[in-house]
Amino acid sequence: MSWIIRFSLPQRGQDRASAKLWHLGTTGIAQIGETYNDSQTGIHTLESDEISHPIDTDGEPTITVIAGFDLEHLATEALSELTDDFGSMLTNPSVEPVDPGDWIDDNATGSIEEATFDVGGAFGHGSHPTTDLCLQVLRRLAPSTNSLCDFGTGTGVLSLAAAELGVERIVAVENDPVALEVVRRNVVQSPVPIRVVETIEGKAWHECFELVLANVLLPIHLAVADRLESVLSPGGLLVAAGLLSTQVDDYWATHPALERVDQIDSGEWSALVGRICK
Repeated sequence: MSWIIRFSLPQRGQDRASAKLWHLGTTGIAQIGETYNDSQTGIHTLESDEISHPIDTDGEPTITVIAGFDLEHLATEALSELTDDFGSMLTNPSVEPVDPGDWIDDNATGSIEEATFDVGGAFGHGSHPTTDLCLQVLRRLAPSTNSLCDFGTGTGVLSLAAAELGVERIVAVENDPVALEVVRRNVVQSPVPIRVVETIEGKAWHECFELVLANVLLPIHLAVADRLESVLSPGGLLVAAGLLSTQVDDYWATHPALERVDQIDSGEWSALVGRICK
């Protein structure tokens, strides 16, 4: 038996709610009528005969969100925290038992964050294995981290998750024009300010970070290796994702200044954690 929470809120709150749900340990998030990607039981389809984007009393579209949890008390506590955070913005809350076996749809497609984040053509879906690996690492590291550089932020989903996990100073770096437009819309929902910049190059850049997160492809990792290491604080950690497991050795070969700390795998993808030695 699994459990889901279900609630509605104005569309402007969807990004903050999604980041909060990841922090609270959800196994998957979706809107009614979209697909549900459960980390334990696979992708499922939730259906509704009702329109999933009604208009609230202020004329703003609302969304109905469904989030899965393994245990009833986790679902109940999550809904309680969301209710405290959003107050009257959150409506029609419920906690429901479900049988995951009844949901399975082998032909279902889609992803978690297509429903809950404004992706706008940019990369950064919470259901992609590389993003999920980064979220796993953030859950462990962010509570003891004060500063984060999210390099190649895409939609900003990881920066928002870090903010919900308590990181106080966050810089999101992105140079793709489409992604920049999307992330600037998304970060306004953050509980702490997230600064969005287009580059960390140049003599004027003097900031250092306890944690640098880069969820990009190997060629980009290789091109920016020295620059990312240079903005790490002494003893800081660099999280490298977007890497195939077959590329791990190539990555470490180009980062001799990093001490290997951890590696997390998901299928063919890997996320690496290294500590800068200065």
